[in-house]
Amino acid sequence: MRRLSHVYVVGFLILAGGMAWAGVRDTQKDSHRRLAEYYAPVIYQETKSHVLDFITRFDFDGDWNGANNWQNAYTHELPGYVYYAVIESTDHFFITYTFFHPRDYTGRPLEGFAPKTEHENDMEGCTLLIEKDRTEWGKPILLETLAHDHFFKYDNPHYRRVKGPSSGLDGSIVFLKKVDDTHHREPAIYIEPEGHGVKGASESVRDPSFKHPGVIYRFAGRGAEVPKGATDPDVSYELISIEETLWSRRLDVGKDQAYCCADRYSTSGGRTTLLGSSFNGPIGGCAAKPPWGWDDPQDGAIQKGDWFRDPLFAYNEQLRITGLKGRYLHNPYLEEGDGEDRSLSLCSESSVSQDLKQSATSTLLGIGKILFSGGLSRKQVGDKARQLFLSDAVLLEWSSQTEFEQWHWDKPVEGLSPAVVTEGISSQLRIPLLQNFNFSSPRIRAPAQYFDSLVMKYKCSVAGARAKVFWVYEGMETFDENYSETFDLKKADDWALTRIELSRSRQWDRSKSVGQLKIEVLSPTNEKIASIDSRFLGSPTPTTNNQFVINYIIFDRSAFADTFAR
Repeated sequence: MRRLSHVYVVGFLILAGGMAWAGVRDTQKDSHRRLAEYYAPVIYQETKSHVLDFITRFDFDGDWNGANNWQNAYTHELPGYVYYAVIESTDHFFITYTFFHPRDYTGRPLEGFAPKTEHENDMEGCTLLIEKDRTEWGKPILLETLAHDHFFKYDNPHYRRVKGPSSGLDGSIVFLKKVDDTHHREPAIYIEPEGHGVKGASESVRDPSFKHPGVIYRFAGRGAEVPKGATDPDVSYELISIEETLWSRRLDVGKDQAYCCADRYSTSGGRTTLLGSSFNGPIGGCAAKPPWGWDDPQDGAIQKGDWFRDPLFAYNEQLRITGLKGRYLHNPYLEEGDGEDRSLSLCSESSVSQDLKQSATSTLLGIGKILFSGGLSRKQVGDKARQLFLSDAVLLEWSSQTEFEQWHWDKPVEGLSPAVVTEGISSQLRIPLLQNFNFSSPRIRAPAQYFDSLVMKYKCSVAGARAKVFWVYEGMETFDENYSETFDLKKADDWALTRIELSRSRQWDRSKSVGQLKIEVLSPTNEKIASIDSRFLGSPTPTTNNQFVINYIIFDRSAFADTFAR
């Protein structure tokens, strides 16, 4: 009986110890979250697209399949999220913030000779190094950012503890809040459009007259908000833990998973383990990576992922930082895993993984193949070159008032003309639902081998309504029923998003260029009931309660890199 009692006591002590340790971990997790909130950056995201430059979370579309994010970028809302991780050592905190975009795209048709190599998914970011002192929050001493596989370094101008490499530092941190002479908050971060490289913002953001050409995100305590437009100056983002999301899924490698392939990494125990290190996304060759996949090819002995996983080593390799020593108190990214899964596909062996040089080579070879596929005559090559190099037809998005005014319509009804209404910074095209209306785009030149779907964000007050999209190829004079696709509209009091895959039509010809689009809205009895005409945009708001309201129309395309690879 005594022995049994002894067993109970030992078991109780083990259980109590485990509960106490769990409590310690939870307290540590909470304190790290508060630290990440305290130093959460103000993000100056420049925009070239009405949608594609918004930051969000990897599973914005409701799943963890990275291979459908390119297609879903326009058809799901993109609320603001920033991923964070906190690594703690005896003397410092390393707070990493990462920014996810569904597409790395180009809004420019030519970069050098070839279109830019684009890819599905995009994640770049920054790390703020905090020196512990006798305060709760410590002192920031270094900001490092990632822009296209290169790390940029910024010191604290109010508390200099960093000496840069021979090439020097890239600048100083711009803080937007001052606590006292050496304690500051809200580092200002700039994210470029299209490729989304991250750098420290310039001093110009302090100027009261400064107008940012994009979206300004803040950790404002209002949760994850969707920007009201491409130039929204006040959008709240939410913080989301890397450890509990991207990292917890690090072994989800394979088709329809978060990662397409794995790399081998060292652990704190001297062993190695396989971790998913490239986001799944065949468009562009799985080029986007989580922070443990980041690497600067010019950083010498620092291995892939060390900048994030082992900053005590990596930072001492590249910089001279006063007092950067000690050991880790919290660093789950170096801990031993549950054992190596040898079934994971290695990135070096993956059929879809490519580095940028390989993608660029494929792009150039693809361009050559397309240019000369019809022969060597000047006219044949010239015609194909005009399709490849798209002049101004790289992004076809209509969302602002001036863009809506480019569309036109016919047969207006007196007193019930369509109108563009601007609410704050957002424009809406409001169309009365009446018979015999249709509206058409301005003239465009969009090669059908790239542009193949129409995306609309809209509200519709009529149940059972449908829409029909017509297109004409260059050289055609009129719209034809043979070149059209019909789709259902939702009766929606709030915004609905829909994509129409025009390329599924048997009449879709990838060798031609689309010259214009027309949209008809049909009642349940197939009558045409919606139309717009830019000549009447100055008319009053329609008085009918039945309206078709458009937030944006987008003629979407596939990626250049993926097209050439195919």
